[in-house]
Amino acid sequence: MTKSVELIVIGTELVRGVIQDQHCQLVSRELTHIGYRMKEFIAIPDDGSIEHVLLKASEESDVIIVTGGLGPTSDDMTRYAIAKASGVSLEKNSGCFDRLYERIGERIYGANEKQAMIPKGFTCLLNPNGTAEGFYGRKNGCLIIALPGPPREMRPMFYDYVLPLLEREIGHDGIKRDEYTTYLIAEAKLEELTERVDSSLEWGTRFQDYRISLYVQGKDKERRDKAIAALRDLVGKELVQDGDVTALSTLASYLKQHKLSLSISEGFTGGLISSLITSDPEYDQYFKGGIIDFNSKANADNTRILFSSDTALSVSGNTECVTFSFAKKTRSESVDLHFSAISTEYVKKRSVAAALILMHEFLVGASLVDTVKHWEYI
Repeated sequence: MTKSVELIVIGTELVRGVIQDQHCQLVSRELTHIGYRMKEFIAIPDDGSIEHVLLKASEESDVIIVTGGLGPTSDDMTRYAIAKASGVSLEKNSGCFDRLYERIGERIYGANEKQAMIPKGFTCLLNPNGTAEGFYGRKNGCLIIALPGPPREMRPMFYDYVLPLLEREIGHDGIKRDEYTTYLIAEAKLEELTERVDSSLEWGTRFQDYRISLYVQGKDKERRDKAIAALRDLVGKELVQDGDVTALSTLASYLKQHKLSLSISEGFTGGLISSLITSDPEYDQYFKGGIIDFNSKANADNTRILFSSDTALSVSGNTECVTFSFAKKTRSESVDLHFSAISTEYVKKRSVAAALILMHEFLVGASLVDTVKHWEYI
């Protein structure tokens, strides 16, 4: 018998139409692919009505997924409602508390402490991108899963924890899913291109900062590999990488492995690249420093000399044309890119990713002019 799923999305802004739901299509697509029946989608405000909805849903569905209402404010009532509907009390989870304390320190005491409370007997779901962890457990035979509402938190948790859990639940633990990381291509265009290369496969995407995770399943491994090869031919092999990686992690690994230092001059990106690099706990092993210069043309050679670094990159320009310059002691090269300008912020973020990708390609000896010739869909 097909298992049924009910998705409850919590948020007054959603109900009032202030913000748009980003979860229903994702959950429906992925769970339908593995054999679930989506029974109902419900959007409810932050007013406590979740308790009544939960009780009814737990009697009629095999799985309930709740998003939102896990924060520290008084109107975040999801954890209380799930505990009450399940007939258990809330209790402080020591692992959740320790992880939250490590993230926010003494600020945990007070309202934030309730984010470490989960229904008794439930299991935590880690949230690497926020302070509110998710959790799951059962009320009678119904599996209840609670996730935070913000898409940048919910989506990674859904793919990393919830989808594998529900695959096991329905008996599809053996499903083969390949994961890739893509850069610079808009999500809608990426979905169009994947359908073009092989519409018989099941494709999924997850938007993240500076990248999109791409998943493919179905058919055999040879068929999936052939489709990815065709996608790389379309968009440029540098823009589709194996596994869950970032442009920064790829570049940083290379710099550390070869004991090279890096410096940066930013105009158009206004310090975004340097800020991203310094979010890496090991940035001091390779990053010499950066400057913001809005007035001069990008010149990586001057930046390298200024910081006495082994390598350097510079970014200048505007939404119509972004100039990237790269240098090391024996070579320098510059390229221009023209991005699809949805907004200035959109172009800036793609410029950050492009700078890191091209810096790595420059260091491994690639011709950047030849490289970007294939980047048709940026």
